Amino acid sequence: MTWINLGNPIPKNKVDKYSPYKWSTNSEFINLNEPLEFLPTAFTKVLFERKSKRCFNQKPIEKLSDLLWLTNRVKDAVNSEMGFPISLRPVPSAGAIHPIHILINSPNLDMWWRYDPFQHCLLPILNENHYFNNVRNDCEKILDCSKASLMILIAEPQKTLSKYSKGTSLVWRDAGILLGNLALVSSYLDINFCPIGALLPTKIDKENQLVTVGMAALDAIDIRY
Repeated sequence: MTWINLGNPIPKNKVDKYSPYKWSTNSEFINLNEPLEFLPTAFTKVLFERKSKRCFNQKPIEKLSDLLWLTNRVKDAVNSEMGFPISLRPVPSAGAIHPIHILINSPNLDMWWRYDPFQHCLLPILNENHYFNNVRNDCEKILDCSKASLMILIAEPQKTLSKYSKGTSLVWRDAGILLGNLALVSSYLDINFCPIGALLPTKIDKENQLVTVGMAALDAIDIRY
């Protein structure tokens, strides 16, 4: 076995300044409504019933809204010396940096969407969309996702590395925590959800600011303007 030692993360005495990746955008977006109430369910019941499910159904966009709201919305945020705000969300993140973006695609639709955790809305992926053209076909080699939505976790590692020396492992740990919480909350919301081991696409932007750190298939969400 070859084990890659990513080192021991250490907070820097002086943080680095980083300019976050600027996603191409326009005036279009899909607003996700804040959930009004949730059905009380014992947490142990969610734990006992959670398992990866590889058969997928159709679910309304409200289910996706609930999933994202319960796992990744920004509850509070403050400016930082790193050049971007740090935030408090339902899932933990090293340094409250939260370097990971959630992207989602619906079956039979070419468009990919990025979740905005500050505004709780979906924004279309424009210039970067062509990097994702073959993702669904490649995922079909792993499992039948023809009737599933696909979710990709995209990280900006330099956000975390602005604060931590040897902080690469922290990005991967953030990804694992987020993916695990998405799986648990999906179980609670009766959403079929299955993590995927592949990391696609291998390239997302010209400057290589972005990397894929997680993937999953879930019940089909019909996302349209």
